[in-house]
Amino acid sequence: MQSMNTNTDKQISLKPLSFSDAEALAELANDISITKNMEEGAFPYPYTIEDAYLFIEWAEYTKMAHEGFSFAIELKDIGIIGVASIYGIDKGMKTGSIGYLIAKKHRGKGYGKEAVRQLLSFAFCTENFDALNALCKRSNVHSKLILAALGFSKKSQGDIEEFFIKRSDYVSKCTTQ
Repeated sequence: MQSMNTNTDKQISLKPLSFSDAEALAELANDISITKNMEEGAFPYPYTIEDAYLFIEWAEYTKMAHEGFSFAIELKDIGIIGVASIYGIDKGMKTGSIGYLIAKKHRGKGYGKEAVRQLLSFAFCTENFDALNALCKRSNVHSKLILAALGFSKKSQGDIEEFFIKRSDYVSKCTTQ
């Protein structure tokens, strides 16, 4: 699969995550704020090169088992600034969950929103998912803003909030942008 860049004026593209990305992943994910914003156990801190290899092994396994897709988020002329995944795929229901992270120094610049938008386009337009959900800590305001801006609705509340989007909601949101 080639890198996806659905809007040529954007600086962000998604490319399949590979073992050659392990060093960059270890560096960007070794951030306590990522651990604090993730579901418990999702990303340890400190985040080591071994953790990166384990994550990429998981990504390779889920792809081969048709249970997930994981991408490196690449910034033009910079390199990898994050990762985005679709996981927990239910092939019968055509549903799954998304997760993403952006390196601290690249947050607040619209890269996360663009990466998630490209992930949704891949899921709904290429892989024909019917719905996706995302889990987000209540305290992770920036992620909640990204999800809301892209058409996700809140499904449940609590310390971990669940958001969802249906394919029909995404397609109608796309045509109005």
